[in-house]
Amino acid sequence: MVIQKLKQHFINQNLRINQPATLLKIIKFEQKYEVKLPQIFKEYFIQWYR
Repeated sequence: MVIQKLKQHFINQNLRINQPATLLKIIKFEQKYEVKLPQIFKEYFIQWYR
């Protein structure tokens, strides 16, 4: 999966990985900025630690 490959790349670069977002935070962000994030972005932010 793309998300896992990206995560592994960051780990290999010794970059810090932040806690994943919650679906509620993403929904609030979308409402605040009146945008709709693509599903792949939502998966990236939510599933980061899986």
